[in-house]
Amino acid sequence: MLLWKPGLTIFADLKMVSMLQVLRVIMDDKYLSLFEKIALSSANTDIMINRLRLTKQQYYPRIYDLRKAGLIRKSNTKYRLASFGKVVCKA
Repeated sequence: MLLWKPGLTIFADLKMVSMLQVLRVIMDDKYLSLFEKIALSSANTDIMINRLRLTKQQYYPRIYDLRKAGLIRKSNTKYRLASFGKVVCKA
């Protein structure tokens, strides 16, 4: 069990990420639905934008925040779960 303490950091893909940063991302409904779609399939960007009914101006900042939190990574032209993202997804 992880107890949250102010300033607690975790390592995700050899980066230090604050727990608050991760929680902020996965607590938002739009971020969570995008994270779940990436976890279930590795579709292209255009398909993901259409499925989630997001504009590009809404999609890319969310992708950036998910990547910065260490939850996803880009592999070729598709986004996939990072190792930390797989742990969060299973929890």
